[in-house]
Amino acid sequence: MLPIKYSIAIRSAQPGTKKENVTETKAYPVIQLNGTMSLEEMARHMEDHNSKYNRGDIFAVIMQFCDCCAEFLKQGFKVSLGDVGTLEPTLKVTGATTASDCSADNIKSVNIAYKEGRGVDFKDTRVSGIEFECVPSRKAQQDALTAERAKETMQPEETPGGGNGGGGNSAE
Repeated sequence: MLPIKYSIAIRSAQPGTKKENVTETKAYPVIQLNGTMSLEEMARHMEDHNSKYNRGDIFAVIMQFCDCCAEFLKQGFKVSLGDVGTLEPTLKVTGATTASDCSADNIKSVNIAYKEGRGVDFKDTRVSGIEFECVPSRKAQQDALTAERAKETMQPEETPGGGNGGGGNSAE
């Protein structure tokens, strides 16, 4: 299993907290996502796990499941995903001065909240059983790449023993 990569970010308040006039800064680990797994990629991955169903069948079931989830969420139902967790519709609203002034006009959007499951495979995933690897921030990675590309446009470096290199360095 691959480790979860993270970098360090300096912030004036812990993510998700609302502190006004915060002057103290702290260092926080920030996850470095590897990308997004699409439904089709997930179906292909599931097919590779010796499934008796092919990628098309799996994809069709996942798509139908997503359509049904959206249907029930739009009707105000929670959708239980078993051990994985629960999806629940939530509202983003503005307040009204009085109850009689409050109406559907105060609803600005409907969001979907995910609540973590407590299943056998998911309940202890907060830290145990997961490896972590500290990596440079995305900005530091980009700066290093920019510097490396700038080096390539400069004169080639002298190789040990003289000559022009003849194969000591290979592109990775």
